[in-house]
Amino acid sequence: MKLQGLRWFIVGWIIFVLTGCGGVSDNQVLTSLLVLTPLPTSYLEGDCENPSVLENWLQTLVFNQGEFTTFLESARSQSRPQLFVRLQELNAVALVVANTPILSCGTEAYDLTMTAMTTALSEMTAYVNAERQDLDIILRDAQTRFVQAQMAQNALINLLDSLYQNNATTP
Repeated sequence: MKLQGLRWFIVGWIIFVLTGCGGVSDNQVLTSLLVLTPLPTSYLEGDCENPSVLENWLQTLVFNQGEFTTFLESARSQSRPQLFVRLQELNAVALVVANTPILSCGTEAYDLTMTAMTTALSEMTAYVNAERQDLDIILRDAQTRFVQAQMAQNALINLLDSLYQNNATTP
């Protein structure tokens, strides 16, 4: 009899504890506002005469921009809590680009890419924080800015191709 009473006491205590701490739900409602780390300003370092340096720099720019463009394509299907988490990840991606020194021939591509990233982060943060409701407009504008950045990057890819061709013909 005492053992059965002890079991009921333990079961009752577990129910009391679970009820008191809010249960065992996995659904967490995000109640805080999204605040992202400000991006630093990078500095000019180096020229574009070494094709391997230019190629590495371009890969950093293009790969990280790819993270954003992939996000923009799938953002409509994500909930605000999912966007909250994804924007924090994209802010880290933008930090990588922001901390990459700028090559002299790449200032336009860098500036367009950083503008596209920071504007997308800012506008999507406003959407997640319910300060804006026009997700379709935000995504369309962001995609337009990234297309402009891509055009500047393509010009640098053409420069890189010519540098490799010139180095191949040099003895």
